[in-house]
Amino acid sequence: MESKTSEHSSEDLCSEEAATGSDHEAGGEQGARLCDPFLDQLVGLMHHGNVKTIVKHQEHILGTLEVANQKLSSLNAISEEKFQNLAGEFRHNTRTLAAMKKDLDSIFRRIRSLKTRLAAQYPQGYKAAVEQLQLTDEELQ
Repeated sequence: MESKTSEHSSEDLCSEEAATGSDHEAGGEQGARLCDPFLDQLVGLMHHGNVKTIVKHQEHILGTLEVANQKLSSLNAISEEKFQNLAGEFRHNTRTLAAMKKDLDSIFRRIRSLKTRLAAQYPQGYKAAVEQLQLTDEELQ
């Protein structure tokens, strides 16, 4: 009705809306309410060429937005696929790291146990070995 609006007078609009019953109120007041001076001024301000230009711009913007929407949808699909791949790798790597930590904890626990047993069985030899390691560490620094 946008392009029709610019081609019709306010009387045509009033009779057309009254006939279709598109006004919110019922009864004979429809035509009287729509045919006021404000509507006459509004119809007088609208030019058919301006409406066509506005519609053209809106169609162009709609086309641009549809293309952008398609591109964003494609990007979202690609991102989702990449995310799923990386999430799987991340879970795998997390499990690997957890297993490695568990193994290292076990190794260090065994080393501490061995150190304790060696210190108990061979106190002088253990003390000499510890002093030797301290000297070696000092030389490296």
